[in-house]
Amino acid sequence: MKIAIFGDLHIDNSCSARRDDFISAVLMKLYQVRSNSDCGICLGDFFHHSRTITIPNLSRISEFLSCRDDYKWYTIMGNHDLDNDSEESLPQTALGVLCNSNLVETICPTIIRSFKVNREDGSSKTIKFYSSYVQLDKCKEHLKQLEIVDPSACNILLLHQLFEDAHDSKNGITYSDIEHLKFDYIFLGHEHSPFEGSLLKRLPNGSIICRPGSLLRTSAHTYNFSRTPSYLVLDTETLQLEAFTIDNLKPSSEIFEQDVYEQKKQIRDKFIETTAMVVDRYVDKMKSSKVKISKVSAIKKAFSYENALN
Repeated sequence: MKIAIFGDLHIDNSCSARRDDFISAVLMKLYQVRSNSDCGICLGDFFHHSRTITIPNLSRISEFLSCRDDYKWYTIMGNHDLDNDSEESLPQTALGVLCNSNLVETICPTIIRSFKVNREDGSSKTIKFYSSYVQLDKCKEHLKQLEIVDPSACNILLLHQLFEDAHDSKNGITYSDIEHLKFDYIFLGHEHSPFEGSLLKRLPNGSIICRPGSLLRTSAHTYNFSRTPSYLVLDTETLQLEAFTIDNLKPSSEIFEQDVYEQKKQIRDKFIETTAMVVDRYVDKMKSSKVKISKVSAIKKAFSYENALN
């Protein structure tokens, strides 16, 4: 059995940064995921907004998810799937509609999802998926109390949280939150880019933490101009992970709107111009004080000086 695990989808009626048919782009990528696995697990943010998807677009998604009876889709809940990060709001959301239609099954914090797999050598192995809450404080408290119920199983934790080296790591979990939990694998959604240079890394406690990044390029952030969306597939026979990249991926120049490029260029040029101006002002300030300082060493200090002026 092969289980695909992929990052945020952010399904929406359209994507303002892109010029293509966004629903078609989503379905193309999910088709590739399905082609390389026996079931698929999304790491949260299945939808971009909890309730705004139109009936025609929800119908397109539903038709795709239901076209193969032998393939099962799972997801944990992300902050975009819910109202105010509340799991109790799920039944009233677009994701709740898919769940109520048995097209997607949520892996929720209160229930461990188990797969018992018969192997070729006649042995069997149980794979257990755990998850936690979307709200950070609630998640941290839950992780403190969480226990692995079957150490002999392959135990996997699925989280929709930022981690230590994410873009906003102060609002995420830390290694100390999961150090006592010796999971075989920990998968992270929410952060749209993978770890630098890799989709996974080994933690000091032996757990392998995985961050595949979002399955679609939904914004004009710098990393989306160079990365190839990827996902991971767990082989239950070997318990090893294999990384897959999306095939036939269009270049960023064909995906993103031209004005997005222009806007990014303007922001970059403005930043360079502002940086030069602020550094020059700071160096002049130091010169008037007869303090020697290079522009290189001034860059970091310059902005704190400028903030003080304002």
